[in-house]
Amino acid sequence: MSLGSLLQSQKEVPKPPFAFLRKSKSISMKAEYFDSLSFVEQVSCLINYGDLIMNRWEHSNLVGLYRIDDFYAEIHYKGTSNLVDKIETLREDSIISTYFSNVDLTPLYSPL
Repeated sequence: MSLGSLLQSQKEVPKPPFAFLRKSKSISMKAEYFDSLSFVEQVSCLINYGDLIMNRWEHSNLVGLYRIDDFYAEIHYKGTSNLVDKIETLREDSIISTYFSNVDLTPLYSPL
């Protein structure tokens, strides 16, 4: 099945009351199929159907963590040109700790 036919077969998700906060379409895809896509198709899937979880800086490159279905993928943007340098498919939830390791929630728990 090609990516085009897969995308066309996906049904529109009913819009919640705050539809502007959510993407209008969802996609069901396994990591193995995602890995078989071309670089351009992977970028398109992540940008159009992935949920951006968080960004982080790695040297001078911006790295975005996206989730599609049951896997994560990172998009690496070259900092100087804003072009996508590479995409990595991740199958472990432990990658999230890399992004949230610098998040400090203690102010939320401090007494007023």
